[in-house]
Amino acid sequence: MSDFDQRKQQVGNQFNAGNDIHIHSQNFIHQIWEKLDPDLQDALSLAYNQAQRDGRDLIKTKYFFAALVRLRPEPVDDFIKHVPAGAFPKPISQDVSIEQNILEGNPSFSGCVDDSLRNLTARVPSNRKLSSADVLVDIAEYGTGSSVAKLRQNGITKEKVNEIVGELGWDVVRR
Repeated sequence: MSDFDQRKQQVGNQFNAGNDIHIHSQNFIHQIWEKLDPDLQDALSLAYNQAQRDGRDLIKTKYFFAALVRLRPEPVDDFIKHVPAGAFPKPISQDVSIEQNILEGNPSFSGCVDDSLRNLTARVPSNRKLSSADVLVDIAEYGTGSSVAKLRQNGITKEKVNEIVGELGWDVVRR
C-alpha cells in the first residue's frame, strides 16, 4: 500500500460516535513511547488490553481512567482520593494483563486521550517523561467526552481540577 493510500485509509478511519471522536493513530504510540513514564505506559497498556478483550483497538477515555483507578500510580492515587465516588469508572478487572501488547498493535484513541497525548508530548521537557498525572489532569480539564461529562456531573470542573492540583502541589505539563 502506498503512503498516500495509507494516509487515505487513516483519514477514512476517523469517525464520530456520540460525543467521542475517535482517531486512528497509526504507529502514534510507537512515536511517543519513549516520552512516557513507566506508569503511563502501564496505564495505556492495560487500557489497550481491556479494549482488546472487548474486541476493539480503540482505547476509550473510560478504559484509560479505569486503568488508572486499578493501578493507582503515585501521585494519581492522591487525585483519585479527592474525587467523589462514582466519578471515575470501576477499575479494570485484575484478570486483565498489563503486558505491553500495545506495542504489537496499532491502537486508536478516543479524541480526549489522543488530544491530550498529542498536545502534551509536544510540550514535555526533555529532562522528564510524560506522566499519567499529566494526562489525567489534561483530560479532566480539556476533555469533552462522556467520561469527562461524568466528572463534571460529580463536581469536577476545570476549576476544581486546578484546585486539586494546587492542593497536591503538582507540577504538571500544561498546554
